Amino acid sequence: MNQILVVDDHDEFRSIVNDLLHVLQPNATILNASNGADGLTVAQSNHPDLILTDLQMPVMDGYELAMALRQDAALQNVPLLIMTSARDAGPTLIRLNQVCHGVLKKPFSLDDLETVLKQCCNET
Repeated sequence: MNQILVVDDHDEFRSIVNDLLHVLQPNATILNASNGADGLTVAQSNHPDLILTDLQMPVMDGYELAMALRQDAALQNVPLLIMTSARDAGPTLIRLNQVCHGVLKKPFSLDDLETVLKQCCNET
């Protein structure tokens, strides 16, 4: 993967995810956004190979971002992983399964991230 976009409104968590991704994909460029609207803009400008997004964010949440990505011809096939806490479970996650490639429950480990990356992106 050349470019990975991480979208989360918490700077500290975004930094942790960046660190984990650098371990798993040391040559990838990690792009960042703090909400779904900014994430969509970054995705449209850079066409990342993978997008990881939080579910609950201000301005545009992860579900709205997922729907916007799936409606964009240039981005509709980009693998999308949702990062969410257990309290987000329920009907929203059921809807997300239709538009994303995997769900990571916060907090997650390096091994959890690696497993989901392999499943959604066929990384070896």
